[in-house]
Amino acid sequence: MGAIPLTETHDPRPTGKLIAARWKHEHWRVILLCMLLSFALTVLLLTLLRGASATSVTVVDGSTTTVLSTRSADVAGLLQEHNIVVGPNDRVSLPMSADLEPGSRIVIDRAVGFQLEADGRQQVEYTTADTVGEALAALNVKLQEEDRVTPAPDEPLVPGTRVTVVRVRSEIVETKHPIAYTVVEKKDAELEDGKKKVVSAGKQGVSVKQTERVFEDGKLVSERVISSKVARPAVQQ
Repeated sequence: MGAIPLTETHDPRPTGKLIAARWKHEHWRVILLCMLLSFALTVLLLTLLRGASATSVTVVDGSTTTVLSTRSADVAGLLQEHNIVVGPNDRVSLPMSADLEPGSRIVIDRAVGFQLEADGRQQVEYTTADTVGEALAALNVKLQEEDRVTPAPDEPLVPGTRVTVVRVRSEIVETKHPIAYTVVEKKDAELEDGKKKVVSAGKQGVSVKQTERVFEDGKLVSERVISSKVARPAVQQ
């Protein structure tokens, strides 16, 4: 029998996987560079999109005016984003939930602390008022015409000011006072020596005085007679 020649069963041509592997091996630097460029472009695009959506807002904080860029939708978000702390007694011109628009203006009035002495109490109060009188009105401290306020109500209120309110009340008191009658003696030849006879009985008169009394925080501090007149003259005896 003749020998049967063996045929080559292995295909010497490279497969698709092998070609891809070789291509990746040969071009891995190009692939890596493309990935880095794609990532950089993505970051740049997101940054541009975020910058395009930012809103410029003017914030007036006390005497400082600043234009801020924000991506927040409302006032509360803006303050948090820029670490602007608002105290419980500070006043903000817009509600915290107010929507922000380009060109929005937010004014923050910072409260100042001062010591108030009124109606027997001493306590520290906080207000955004500009003057002493406005501060008292904001705290519902009602003043009467005669009350004394130190400093004066139209004085500017600065931090640490000591404001005192003295309640002043005056009254006019009317009092009656007796007027003694005088005794007139006349000689009567018809009377025996040492004897007296009342011809006409005397009567006390009445004088009326008006006295002004001044009280400060409930304590009497002064009084003076402002008028005195005879309501009924005395009748001599």
